[in-house]
Formats: sequence, structure tokens, C-alpha cells
Amino acid sequence: MVWRRPVLSAVLGTVAGILILASGCTDFAPTAVRLDPVSVSAKSSLLGTQARVVQSSIRAENRVFNALIDREGGTLDFGIGRISFPKGAVARPTQITARVDGSGIAVTFGPHGLTFAEAHEPTIEFSYKGLDVDPTSLKILYVDTNGKVREVLSTEVDPAESTARAKSGHFSKYVLAVG
Repeated sequence: MVWRRPVLSAVLGTVAGILILASGCTDFAPTAVRLDPVSVSAKSSLLGTQARVVQSSIRAENRVFNALIDREGGTLDFGIGRISFPKGAVARPTQITARVDGSGIAVTFGPHGLTFAEAHEPTIEFSYKGLDVDPTSLKILYVDTNGKVREVLSTEVDPAESTARAKSGHFSKYVLAVG
């Protein structure tokens, strides 16, 4: 088959138009993204079921937020939420990163592998303000790089502030999900 330039231009133009329209459409309700559960523990009924990642109205795709946190603690805001460190969470000044990839209300923290003692765990907080979700079904999940649910964190939801928060003992990817 020989492609002629006008035909190729028409096909590429149509594909480009579809991609532009698709990227401009937003749906702020939860989407049916499959988070494949793995059996870690029976802490929650979310493990072994489908959960839907909550989509944000904030466009923060592929943004990286940074803060230098020292022994006194501190907070890193990352657009769709924040992470707060208590005094003593880190032993020395540490550059903390939060990568928001646009895959919903989700964030990956760095440096990778950083862990915290239970008494000094930072608090992750996500905002769901303005979103059409049932607050009683919100959970913060730790997911691996393949999207598998590794842990359902004990999540505290504040409907008056439209926030969900949980403590975490290590840095990984965390998502706000309904399920």
C-alpha cells in the first residue's frame, strides 16, 4: 500500500485532533482504574477487591515539589495535598521530593527507601475538595510500581475540611481511592 501525502496528512490530523480532545477532557469523579491487590494482610476489605483512584481537578501532571526537612520537622505542600514531618522524623537535613504524575490523587515520595520510626511517622494528607466522592469510602493506599495495592493505610477523613490523612512509615507511591 502506498501512502500519498494528502492521505497521510488527513490520517495524522484526525489522530492529533482526537488526542487533543481526549487530553482536554476532565472527569473529576473517581475513575475505574484497577489497582491489582496482593495479599499482604487482612487489614481491610479493600485488599482483594477493586478500588478506584480519585481524580483531581488540579492539573499537576509530572510536577515535582521539594522541601528541605531537618530535625525540627516541617511540611511539604504538593498541590493535591501535603506531607507533614514531626520533630525528629529525619536525623539530618534531607531534601524531600513529592512527584505528582497526574494519575489521579497520587504522589510518589523520595528519596526512595527512606523509612521512619513509628513515633516519627510523617502524615500524608490529600484534599478531595470539590470532588463528588463519598467521604466514608475514602482510603489512602500504598501501591507498588505495578499498581498493586501493598497496604491500606489507617485513614482519617475530615469531611468539614475535605481531607483524608494517614501516617506512613516509608516513602513510596500513595493514592487516594474509594472502595
